[in-house]
Amino acid sequence: MIKLLYLSYVDRKKLMVLSIFELLVIGFLVLIIYEKDAYYDMMLEEHYYLTYIHDVFTQVFLIVNAMFVLFLVMDHDQAFLKPLMSYFGRLKVSFYKYIYLLLIMIFYSGFVMMSYVVILDILTPLEINININQMLYMFLDIMILMNFILILIRHKYKSLSIIILMIYIFQTLFNDALPHSYQYVIPFFNIHKNYQILELYYKICYICLGFMIYIRKCMSYEP
Repeated sequence: MIKLLYLSYVDRKKLMVLSIFELLVIGFLVLIIYEKDAYYDMMLEEHYYLTYIHDVFTQVFLIVNAMFVLFLVMDHDQAFLKPLMSYFGRLKVSFYKYIYLLLIMIFYSGFVMMSYVVILDILTPLEINININQMLYMFLDIMILMNFILILIRHKYKSLSIIILMIYIFQTLFNDALPHSYQYVIPFFNIHKNYQILELYYKICYICLGFMIYIRKCMSYEP
């Protein structure tokens, strides 16, 4: 089923766009990290530059991954899925479509992280320090955003998914100015907040609820 969905989703045009997108990501990372004149300063003030690069990379990671989710998911409701649903059943196709999208996002997030580590190691004298917990919280953001698009957007209204993306980017850039209570409604990541394990459980429950709503909507939707 995963292979059928891959063959249905992916064509030459999408592969070309995805390749260009990945090159842009690498270019962004190089621009963020590479500071030729500051090479020796980095050795003297390692903590400052690590904090600076990490904070900028985090913002870029959130925005770039959100754009990738939009590119990947906005076509989730195309007509090519109807024959698969007729043959395999609506529940099975909807479930495997969700798993397929999740696997692609895991692969892409891993690519971005690997690019960050390699570029940081090559272009700077800084010691690499990856906060796995923070990466996990940011990846859960992607799943929440994916759930919103899957639930709210249909193919004929797919341009509206850009509004969801813009709202997400806005709150990412200005979340310090927003009241903290909004995170109880939409628990997106905040780089300046120290998260507790209970908040991780809350985000996971939030994602599971979104998944169940998505499956329920797929089962009740009549094309």
